Amino acid sequence: MFKGAPAGSLIVSVLVLVFFAGCAQTISLSKVDRAKYGRVSFASDVEMPEKYSYSDATITGTRTASIPLGVIGVLATQATVIAAEEKAGRGHVQGVIERSKIDVPRLVRERFQKAVLALPGFASEAQSPQATFHLNVWDWGFASGGPGKLAASLAVQGNLVGSGGQAVWRKTVLMVSPISGTPEEFQKDATLYPRSFDQVLETVVKSLTTDIPPVSDASAKPKDDASANSDQSFHP
Repeated sequence: MFKGAPAGSLIVSVLVLVFFAGCAQTISLSKVDRAKYGRVSFASDVEMPEKYSYSDATITGTRTASIPLGVIGVLATQATVIAAEEKAGRGHVQGVIERSKIDVPRLVRERFQKAVLALPGFASEAQSPQATFHLNVWDWGFASGGPGKLAASLAVQGNLVGSGGQAVWRKTVLMVSPISGTPEEFQKDATLYPRSFDQVLETVVKSLTTDIPPVSDASAKPKDDASANSDQSFHP
């Protein structure tokens, strides 16, 4: 996922992944479980962070230094560095995201719903679904896109929750767009961030849905909710 990323970006990525690991357990959807949940709905509300994030490793240069500390020390030090860097770094792209007017929750929900319903065995059912998909955008904004460059970043958690409140599938994906540019290029080209975000959104959605197993037409027939009795409790 982070192949070719600069050292500072890798540090940040590892810290974010540690955070993800501590907050949410991945729940795989087996072929047997998959056949139980053919009728699905999509929660209208997408959880969002209060503001977009800014993270760079090669423009301010503050995260490229090696810090010989223990894990707790690294986390504490990185938190201080991140806060200082974000305050200084946001000035590089001030107004870029605001001018792009991207409706993140709408785009994430629509793109994810389209991808799910394109999978064999799923049908949209708002009135009596066997399960509901919930989406949580944990992070989005700017991340390091290579030496001296920035790119759109996006982290999304998807949950499939049975009608009884049981979590039957959960996955979290963090990606950085391959479409990058310098801060100056983002300021000059009003289409650059929307294009960068669209690319990372496509990659995130594909990664979220790629391991949902296919089902045959026969096994995809809707099952009663009572048959879904081995699910885990939902803890987003």
